[in-house]
Amino acid sequence: MTNQAQQLSLFDDQPFEEKPAEVKPTEVKPTEVEPAEQEPAKEEVEPVKEEVEPVVEVEPVVEKKEPVVEEIPLIFEEEPAKEVEPIVEEEEPAIAEEPAPVPSSRIAIVILNWNGATMLEHYLPGILEHSKGAEVIVADNASTDDSVKMLDRDFPDVRVIALSRNWGYAGGYNQAFKVIETTNEREGKPSPEYYLLLNSDVRVEEGWLEPLVEYMDQHQEVAACQPKILSDVFPTRFEYAGACGGFLDKYGYPYCRGRIFNTVETDEGQYNNVQEVLWASGACMMIRSQDYWNAGTLDRKFFAHQEEIDLCWRLNILGRKVVCIPQSKVYHLGGGTLPKGNPVKTYLNFRNNLTMLYKNLPESELNHVMKVRLWLDCIAALKELFTGRFGDFKAIIRARKDFQKRKAEYAPVRRQIQELRQSNHDQHVSQFSILQSYYLQRKKTFDKL
Repeated sequence: MTNQAQQLSLFDDQPFEEKPAEVKPTEVKPTEVEPAEQEPAKEEVEPVKEEVEPVVEVEPVVEKKEPVVEEIPLIFEEEPAKEVEPIVEEEEPAIAEEPAPVPSSRIAIVILNWNGATMLEHYLPGILEHSKGAEVIVADNASTDDSVKMLDRDFPDVRVIALSRNWGYAGGYNQAFKVIETTNEREGKPSPEYYLLLNSDVRVEEGWLEPLVEYMDQHQEVAACQPKILSDVFPTRFEYAGACGGFLDKYGYPYCRGRIFNTVETDEGQYNNVQEVLWASGACMMIRSQDYWNAGTLDRKFFAHQEEIDLCWRLNILGRKVVCIPQSKVYHLGGGTLPKGNPVKTYLNFRNNLTMLYKNLPESELNHVMKVRLWLDCIAALKELFTGRFGDFKAIIRARKDFQKRKAEYAPVRRQIQELRQSNHDQHVSQFSILQSYYLQRKKTFDKL
């Protein structure tokens, strides 16, 4: 791990013990168990009475993994693809052949699962069929359904990492990648060059993986990327969580090429160009393993929601690039855990978004943005109150209180990030308000901004 990774280690998980209880590789699929790890002494979120799976920021149909936080609340919600020429053998340039498979030592596709047996049964066969050459791994976040038994029975060749508890989206991926690295080191195997974070409710097609790998191989300055993400329910429309690559406005509100707030565009090829963006969607994101550790990993304390935006912002601060590659496309179902307006989701979105701004904003912008956000959050809370959504109202208030409590804890993290900053200006953090553009100027689509 580089000095940068060591410097950012304050918000990484607890040190990982070198004893992952992974079944020795045999002809039968090994089920690995995450090594016992001491739980942090201080939990940032008040314990709750029931666990909820973390989920990626979604709207039409929500996606990603969800935490277990008491019922509380979302302000932030978070191209037909151009056919790629098939790879041709050099000796026979005149014959078009199937794209060359990606060596398994180079890419690990990791699907984080929590009580998603039904999703895995439906989507995993296609992922296995169309991801030849890559290693597909399921990391199970201590599911209470029969996910692991189903995998053992129906997908015996799929590697399973059984985590000791529900670490959420961020912590779950951190733990899974540590198991992978430790196991490979013990077995004398090279580390994967790329990690691909993939939701369990994503449908892929033949040839989806090759454009991502090919582009990353040819552009070493790029740390992470995502494909075009379409809706698996309405395949001609973009999917809420990520669409064709994401940005932030000056006050921290996420938006995408193809989706601004609740307006989701139809894919007509309007965003079929490769585009540098601020963040890639955690529903389907490929990242260089070295960059993942150098940037400090996903922030475990976020648990779920906006952690991928935070990670990609740190990559930008380090001078690395994030792009959307629409020549690859996948279809995301979304809505696997929390519905829109769920107080837990609202709470995590507000709290994590404020924390992300505090960590990553340059010093020259921090005070102004935080003052404006205080007023905007108060307006958002009152809106929820007057529309009868009392759970969301309380969630926003609690999120702001909890953010204030954790500022002191994040102060040294902020200093370390700012010391590594390559520029005083974040190129893909817009200098306008998306609220003003969308609601006052009626600019509902990305091309109008």
